[in-house]
Amino acid sequence: MLEINGARCLAAFIVSAVLLTSGCSRVVLVARNIDAVFDGADAADRLNSVDALVDFIDANRSRVSLVAYRPGDRDAAILLNPDVLRPLGSTIKLLVLAGYAEAVDQGRWSPDERVPLAAVEAFLLPRTDGGAHDRAVENYRERGWLDASGSISLRDVVWAMMTVSDNAATDYLLHRLGREDAQALPARFAARDSDAPMPISGVFLSWSGTVDEPLADSAWELAGRLRSDPGFRARRRSDPVTIRLTLREQAGFSGTRFPGGTARDYASLMERVQGGALVSAAGSATMREFLEWPMENERIRSEFTAFGAKGGGLPGVLTEATYAAPRHAGPSGVVALFFDKLPLAVWFTLIDSYLHQDFLRQLLSDPDFFESVRQRLEAPRDGD
Repeated sequence: MLEINGARCLAAFIVSAVLLTSGCSRVVLVARNIDAVFDGADAADRLNSVDALVDFIDANRSRVSLVAYRPGDRDAAILLNPDVLRPLGSTIKLLVLAGYAEAVDQGRWSPDERVPLAAVEAFLLPRTDGGAHDRAVENYRERGWLDASGSISLRDVVWAMMTVSDNAATDYLLHRLGREDAQALPARFAARDSDAPMPISGVFLSWSGTVDEPLADSAWELAGRLRSDPGFRARRRSDPVTIRLTLREQAGFSGTRFPGGTARDYASLMERVQGGALVSAAGSATMREFLEWPMENERIRSEFTAFGAKGGGLPGVLTEATYAAPRHAGPSGVVALFFDKLPLAVWFTLIDSYLHQDFLRQLLSDPDFFESVRQRLEAPRDGD
């Protein structure tokens, strides 16, 4: 059984490693990372059901933050490490979305404004986004959003950030906001225990190992050079630094050089978006327009009348922030689930199976399951 799951992890590794390391041959890729395939393989072998994932969370509480509640019944909340700062991956794009919604709400930005695709692609760092930008451009063309002049609407840029998780789109929006406004987003939206978003291209470029200044300084400076210096952009696109890093090295940087957030802050953000209280009623509606893309899935529609989500992933890191209104059982709820320092075989298994997302859906749709998880995680473990 372990050998079968090891092979599955290896297949998942080949696919998922494209996130930050594609560009090497597959043989080289496997040779440099083969030990990572078996990191935590015994635990990964047991992850074959939602109940097994609950067992893993219970046994590895220090690696997990989980906040889940129904807004009208906070006394029955699940609160596991709610205020631990953990790297967010793309879940941090929720704050960028809030900045966009506020700018639209205040009349400073228009969703219909035309944006040259080249202005977005100035921030493109190939082989660091799992092909998200390529998928975004393919959608622009298929849906007729890309006009003859090579422009898309600002709304389309936001769609790419939230739906396919295009990092170049995120960095373009952060450039539009400016560093001062971007750094104020956590305080402005009552997420004060969480980090401000930073240009993702600059964050990855800072992983060269030669940058000593604070992460925010290097991220903004390097992303600015990527945008404005064609020579620098050409060099970094041909050698984006992350190609030379093993997945273990990437996991190390994910934990130390990526902006983070707390599960309590992000559950609260989702609660206020769903309730129309983040930015404003109109601003919250703007955010829901981009967060509820999972409702395109027939299974989600059959279980929920509303479902908004933003996930993130980095080597060893998985994050999800979700709100939902069950169709048949119980009131609306919110969940923020953050994993950090996962053994890489466990990480491979979860991104291959989406078991953590099944867990979230069951928490949000099954009151009995919610209560059983709450009681289990409230109980002390031996040695606690």
